[in-house]
Amino acid sequence: MVRLIATDLDGTLIPAGKPIPPDVLEALRQALAQGVPVVPASGRSLAAIPEEILSLPGLRYVISSNGAMIQDVQERKLLRQVLMAAPEAAKLLRMLVEEGVYSCVYCGNRIYNWQWLPEYLARYFPGRMPIFRQNPREDLAAFLEEQGFGVEKIFIAVHDPDKRRRIRDQIRHWPQVQITSSSDWNLEINRLGADKGSALAWLAARLGVPQEETAALGDNENDRSMLAFAGRSAAPESAEPEIRALAGETFPPCQEGGAAQWIRKLLEEKSKTP
Repeated sequence: MVRLIATDLDGTLIPAGKPIPPDVLEALRQALAQGVPVVPASGRSLAAIPEEILSLPGLRYVISSNGAMIQDVQERKLLRQVLMAAPEAAKLLRMLVEEGVYSCVYCGNRIYNWQWLPEYLARYFPGRMPIFRQNPREDLAAFLEEQGFGVEKIFIAVHDPDKRRRIRDQIRHWPQVQITSSSDWNLEINRLGADKGSALAWLAARLGVPQEETAALGDNENDRSMLAFAGRSAAPESAEPEIRALAGETFPPCQEGGAAQWIRKLLEEKSKTP
């Protein structure tokens, strides 16, 4: 029986550049109404989680920035954070500048940018560009060092496959950080231990939910740890083969609102459990 559902957003619930299908929102409402906590588990910062999700009646917990942050949004309380130190993040940012790629940092549920933004970001984040434009800095690395901010995540846009591989290889040798991706054109750096699987494990333990009674939905590399941890896991049919294999179960593509079918399946199984 499933007692906790953690779900990725982009590519799992939310189709690229489109609104959340109404059927998916209704399935989430049904789960919450039946007393099953639904936990958005996203690479997004909390500020970028859609209001349609945050306003769902009964929704309480949010995992953001790939697991770096866990928050109780009802009580507006930070429960857990796993952050990169400012000096470490600044060194990484300077290395990325040398590589000639765009990067930004997630700090305190905000996104901090360099002064410039590449035009192509608007194609990938329609409607979300105001969040990216809020905190521009001429020298982002120096700003972090001056302020001493802990960093939830460094986001990198890199389209060239060879450059992606080179950056991955470099980051693998850095202590205390890990690198993942949520699309075929980005990379994301977190502190070691800041991942969706660790966050779900921590929250499940806090809520007294056994691992075998957790469920997870996801579609990309940054969902792997969560899919591997959960007692039940599923991926959309549009996910990469290795993600589908890891999940074990599948549902119709995101753009068809397929997640709703799997969530309702879990609820039906729960209703039949004595």
